[in-house]
Amino acid sequence: MTGIADFLSNADREWSARGNHDYFLLYTAALLVLVSSGLMALGGHHAGFHGWQSAANSTLSPWLWTNITFVGDTLTALAIALVVAIRFPKVALVTLLAALLGGVAIQMIKYALALPRPPAVLAPNDFTLIGPGIKSRSFPSGHTATAFLMMGVFTRAVSLPATKVVLLALALLIGISRVAVGVHWPVDVMVGGAIGCIGAFLALRWGDRMRQPILAFALIMLLMVVAALQLLVYDGGFEATAVTAPALGISSLLLAGYLAFKRWRNWSAAL
Repeated sequence: MTGIADFLSNADREWSARGNHDYFLLYTAALLVLVSSGLMALGGHHAGFHGWQSAANSTLSPWLWTNITFVGDTLTALAIALVVAIRFPKVALVTLLAALLGGVAIQMIKYALALPRPPAVLAPNDFTLIGPGIKSRSFPSGHTATAFLMMGVFTRAVSLPATKVVLLALALLIGISRVAVGVHWPVDVMVGGAIGCIGAFLALRWGDRMRQPILAFALIMLLMVVAALQLLVYDGGFEATAVTAPALGISSLLLAGYLAFKRWRNWSAAL
């Protein structure tokens, strides 16, 4: 157990040392708020929806948008975090903190405002709906917040600034997919992304000040494993993810297992 504790401690020190560029997340949040404010000024809460959706669906197929939007699901995010946490164990604790911070903030706003989604406002022939026609609690986008929360956390795991930008661009793509499938307005996406960035920043900073006991690490990792297993039977209500969801779950479990075995073998050889 002492060897495992030393490994976690060394990995946590390396993780904390990578925090010099976390403020990049706050700059991104400010940019997203600026864009959302511009949209609101131009046309209110529903501004830009038809233009964004038309451009999105003329660029990528419904199958691709469905699978992109599925990456913003909480189960998917946890399954991916499982793999990253093998390299940086502190990701386990930070993921839990980010989920609590972002989840509470998003749900409080959603239930307080209870704004309608496109399927509740627009006629069926006036927009494209892909998948379940959710009608309530539009603002802000939970999937987008989850995407920016997790991608924000993952920016700590990479070194190159360009890679950090790519991760947040992927999060934005997930946000755009929420407009493409017809269940969110662009403003929902921008504000959800901003909340996700702020939540990730706070989780990273608070995580640096907190100790992660071995038992806590094991329990959070078990939660992530359960999330990956859930993907074997969960498709988010989309026909297009009936194959990709279990494939993602199996892939994350296999990759996490392989990386964990390599780390255990290296650690055992060093004893």
